[in-house]
Amino acid sequence: MSAAEKKFILDLPLKVVLTEDGASHFISNKKKLLRFRLADNVEEYGISMEHFSPMSIQNMILVDYISKIEISMSEFVSRRQEIMDLSKVIVYSILYKQFDRQIFSQMIECDCVRHHNRTNPSQLIDEKTHIPEKHLRNILSFKDNAIQQARQAILEPVWKSIMSNTDYTPEEKNVYLLMTEKFLNRLNLMNWYIITKFYKTEGFSQIMSILRQSLAQYMDKSKVAEYISVMVMELALNSENTNMRKEARILYQGIDNADTLIYDPDIRKKIVEELSRKHEFVSLSWKIGGGSTSIGKQG
Repeated sequence: MSAAEKKFILDLPLKVVLTEDGASHFISNKKKLLRFRLADNVEEYGISMEHFSPMSIQNMILVDYISKIEISMSEFVSRRQEIMDLSKVIVYSILYKQFDRQIFSQMIECDCVRHHNRTNPSQLIDEKTHIPEKHLRNILSFKDNAIQQARQAILEPVWKSIMSNTDYTPEEKNVYLLMTEKFLNRLNLMNWYIITKFYKTEGFSQIMSILRQSLAQYMDKSKVAEYISVMVMELALNSENTNMRKEARILYQGIDNADTLIYDPDIRKKIVEELSRKHEFVSLSWKIGGGSTSIGKQG
């Protein structure tokens, strides 16, 4: 993800399909939604982006504003790094969200939380609990020391384990140190409310154990982001080249080996221009809800 973070703006033509919450947010902020047709010929409402911050996409995914992201282009090779960066941002965002939900579902089953619920039936902390964000921010604003102490107590053993692991290279150790902190920092306010509420109370060790084990689990899961970004790009390039070979046979009839054409820079440029003129695009899409990626051609 480092490459995505180094470049604060990505230049890709995105169609962003919004969830109901996402659409409501944009409408309430007087942002006009677009109606567009996706590569599968389904019409959706959302927003389009061409120059955007990776963090803006990540933040919208984390608050469940995005249902689907699609890119349609005549060629991807010139945007290879940016597409891979976007793919990693999406995968990490999904992992952050899964981690956050897993932590919440496990913490509310802890003995200390259950004891609190039994003794305070009017202040239950469970899956139905809803505390307004503004109220949570106000509560947590007075608990900054507890947040920092809890964060340090959670991370220190995890970091020691990473640093003492002889199977990791120095670069991998740095990545994992950063990654564990990122996962913890992206916990939502409700999770931090629970952590600080029970910090240093009897039974908090169970919450600590949940957090540390989950960090180790998701640190391992995060390895998939790089792999997926490479696979997505390879599949996109294969589809792109298939499209180009087809167009090359039309433009240069009589040439048996289209590969000799599509890898010639000048001819490839002409083919790309013709594909763009005809709106013969290859589409790449991520269905955020299911965490899936699909690739196809759009005429």
